[in-house]
Amino acid sequence: MILDRVIKRQIIIILLALLLLGGGLVALWSLSNHLWLNGALTLVGLVLFYGVLEYVAERVLEIKFPTLAKRNQSAGLEPRMTPHPFAHFLPSNAYEDVEDHFRLSAPSGSAASGEEGTLYLAGDCTLFEKHLLVEDSLAWQLQTRLPTLKVLNTGAPHYTLYHMTHRLIFDLNRNIRPERMLLFLSVNDFLVFVNHHEGRFSPNYEHFYRPYGLLQELPIMDKVRSSLFRLILGVSIGGFLGDNYDHFCVDVAEDFYTEESIQTARALFDQNRHLFRESLLRFIKLCRLNHIELSLVTFHCNEEDMKNEPRSTYLRGIKAQQEDAKKLADEYGLSWIDLDDVTFEEGDIVSKWQYTGSGNLKRADHIVAHLANR
Repeated sequence: MILDRVIKRQIIIILLALLLLGGGLVALWSLSNHLWLNGALTLVGLVLFYGVLEYVAERVLEIKFPTLAKRNQSAGLEPRMTPHPFAHFLPSNAYEDVEDHFRLSAPSGSAASGEEGTLYLAGDCTLFEKHLLVEDSLAWQLQTRLPTLKVLNTGAPHYTLYHMTHRLIFDLNRNIRPERMLLFLSVNDFLVFVNHHEGRFSPNYEHFYRPYGLLQELPIMDKVRSSLFRLILGVSIGGFLGDNYDHFCVDVAEDFYTEESIQTARALFDQNRHLFRESLLRFIKLCRLNHIELSLVTFHCNEEDMKNEPRSTYLRGIKAQQEDAKKLADEYGLSWIDLDDVTFEEGDIVSKWQYTGSGNLKRADHIVAHLANR
C-alpha cells in the first residue's frame, strides 16, 4: 500500500509520540503502588492507543477507500463512477466535469448548436481520460473543432463492448438519438482474457467484472462509526486494487503477469476470439436499427511500452481484434479511422496508452479530417 509521503510522515510522528506516551504511562504505573491509579493509567493508555488507531485508519481510508472515510461521507463524496444496474457503472454527476453522466466536452452550461446533429463517443479510459483536465481531453478538442455538432462523451474506464452496448441502450431509452457515432476500440476486450482466474473464464466476463457498489451498499456500513472497523471491512471485502471504484467493479488476477498465466490467456483468447466479433456485430446492428452512422476508431498505444510481457501479449491481442474489426467494417461499409496513420512523438502518449494534451490535438485533427471526407 502506497501512502502519500506527508500522511505517512504524520502517522510515523503520531506513532512515535504514542510510543513515548506509552513509555511514560508504563513508568508511572511501575512506580505507583496504588491499584486505582494503575487502573486509571491503563485506561488512559488504552483510550489514547485506540484514538491513534482511529486517526491512522481514517487517514488510510481517505487515501484508499475515500467513500468510506467519515469526513468524506459527511461531505457527500461519491466514487468517480456511480453504479447502475444495467450499464454496470456510469461517470458520476458528483464531479464538476461530468453532467448527465457525460464527461464534459464544453464548458458547463454552454451548449453546442447541434444544428448538424449529435456526435456520440463510445469508448474506455482512452476516451474518459481521468488523468487529464477536461480541457485537454479528446472530446473537448473534438467539440472545439466541430461547433455545429453536439459531442457526447460516454467513455469510462474498464468499459468493454458489452458496457458500451449497454450504455448506448441506456441513452437511447433516455431519448438521446445521435446521428453519428465514433466507437473507440478498447483494450479491455482483451484484458478480460488476461485477467482469468486460474483458467476460469466466463463468456459474459463475470469472472473479471464484479458487482459494483458492494461495500457501500452493505447495511452495516451506515451503522459503523469506527474508522478502524471501516478499514477492516474495506480490506477484507474490497481489497486494495487501485483507484477507488476499481475495488468494486473489477477483479484483477493476482498472477496475471506470470508466464503460466500469460500462456493461459493466449489459449483462452484463441478459443474465444469469436466473442469480440459477436459483440461488435451486435453493436453495429444496434446502430443500424437506430439509424446511427457509425465509424470505428482503432486502439493505438505506445509500442515502446509494450515490448515486454505481459504487455507484448496485450499488443498481440489488440492487433488480432482490430483485424476482426476491420473485416466487419469492410463488410458493413463502416468508416475506419486508423490512429496508426498519425505520427505521434515522444510526450504525446504516456504509460502505454494515456494520451497527453498534445497527443489529443493530433488525434482530434486526424479524426476531424476523416469525418470531413465522409
